[in-house]
Amino acid sequence: MVLFKLEFSSNVKDFLASWNISAALWLKYYVYMRMLPNDRSKSTAWTQFAASLTTFIVSAIWHGFYPGFYIFFIAVAFVDYCSKWGSIKFYPLIEGKVSDTVVYCMGWIYSYSFCAYFAPAFILLSFEHSWTLYKSMNFVGHLALFACFIVVTYAPSPKKKVAPSEGSDKKSADSTVKKDQ
Repeated sequence: MVLFKLEFSSNVKDFLASWNISAALWLKYYVYMRMLPNDRSKSTAWTQFAASLTTFIVSAIWHGFYPGFYIFFIAVAFVDYCSKWGSIKFYPLIEGKVSDTVVYCMGWIYSYSFCAYFAPAFILLSFEHSWTLYKSMNFVGHLALFACFIVVTYAPSPKKKVAPSEGSDKKSADSTVKKDQ
């Protein structure tokens, strides 16, 4: 366990990877990576999500057969998906406008809020106790995660910045010179 990374990670992937390093590496190489296409350029958001969800389910099986493990790990797979794809889609919109410290703090709050909300299921173990707890909170974390999932899934991807080619720069420079003469 790497305590500093565990306490101060700004995303779920780093948080869980810092908890049990050897298990996280085993899951990464023997479950997650094997589910992705060999040609990573052919990997889509959905293939990565399927690989991640399967990895979290295998982790739940490894922990045992209590429903609380499945509630926690499946929810965390969705939290991870929203974190990963939300940063890909929304970071370009705030890049340069918001300090990296603010972005880090937003990621930390997002990750730890959801982990704190879903972690009791891991501790309570039973479905009935988990249901009673989440019902008493009006399933607010579930609804927030569902909203995040919908927004991240359907938000348009940012347009890639196209660097001007050398030829077009030279042509515009030549036309400027001709106009000045």
